[in-house]
Amino acid sequence: MDSQERPWGTHDLEERVCEHCGELFYAHHGLQRYCTEKNGRRNFCKHEQKKLVSEKRLADLTEKLAKSGVNVFAEIDPTEKNIGILAEELGSYNQKTITSATLDSKGYSMPHYNARAPKNESNDFLLVIGQYTLDWIGQNGDILIFKITKS
Repeated sequence: MDSQERPWGTHDLEERVCEHCGELFYAHHGLQRYCTEKNGRRNFCKHEQKKLVSEKRLADLTEKLAKSGVNVFAEIDPTEKNIGILAEELGSYNQKTITSATLDSKGYSMPHYNARAPKNESNDFLLVIGQYTLDWIGQNGDILIFKITKS
């Protein structure tokens, strides 16, 4: 059978420049834009280019979120931050009473804790944050009063 009878069976190799590394290569089909093999790995340039594109998209998205006021880089885990705040407030004592206003001013995040433990078989519970427990003992207007205990 002659190539005249099967024109799709033959293809003239075309010399092209790889869009990733800039080296010359022979394209095996019309859509090929990257080297077929580089550094001993098949489709190396194609995969590296895809990584660069996805990293650029991620960087653009991060920049847009930062401009809109969303904090995309969490400096420290909120639970770890809460443990540090409680340790600082408690100091060398094993127990201390503190107000919600003081905790708020330090940046304490109430929804972040390790566990909830029942308190005296009632509907009340203690918040367990690392080696500390936070017990709600009362309220003075809008300000809550807690007891911090170190285990």
